Amino acid sequence: MFVFLTTLMIASSFGGEIKHELDTSEMQDVSLQSECQAIEGLHERKQCEFVFENDYIKWSEKMLADDEFVSELEVVHTTVFDVRNSKISRRKRSVKDERDTCPILDVSNPANTPIRLRSTSPWEIYITQDANRKPMRMIQARCLCSGCIDVRTNTEDRTNVFSEALFLNVPVLKNGKMMTEEVAIGCTCVASSSPPIGNLEEK
Repeated sequence: MFVFLTTLMIASSFGGEIKHELDTSEMQDVSLQSECQAIEGLHERKQCEFVFENDYIKWSEKMLADDEFVSELEVVHTTVFDVRNSKISRRKRSVKDERDTCPILDVSNPANTPIRLRSTSPWEIYITQDANRKPMRMIQARCLCSGCIDVRTNTEDRTNVFSEALFLNVPVLKNGKMMTEEVAIGCTCVASSSPPIGNLEEK
């Protein structure tokens, strides 16, 4: 239940940003022209337009329209492989590469730190690219920690908690067919399903 509510909160925050900054739908129109207008069949074109009406797709397209932002992200080609198992074909920068560990929580300047790095389960974002999918590119999230950030020490705790990705089903057009795709939109901290380590030691 907690995971579901957290997913809803993250999805709602995306929606709020979209409604605030995309009232004119200018970025969406550009995407429709490039990815939907070339489709000859009326039914398939309408399906493509329906896909781009999704709030998460709108948010993703808005972010992808920022060249400076995109230049900092890695791209995972998922045309053949499943996104959870696919290999990174072009890597520009990864927070994991730079720190090689779960990041230390820094709350000294929260106004300039994105939510994803202030979370007790921080995540980074990257781009999935699939030539057979519309939209061809989408933003997804990847957890940076195995455990969770302990707010008392601002460091990672792996004893009885772990980070888990939150997924949202979004509509896509794949090989001309309408379907849903599971997209990772953030991460949350959850309790381990195993007995706490302290309880095991007591036994």
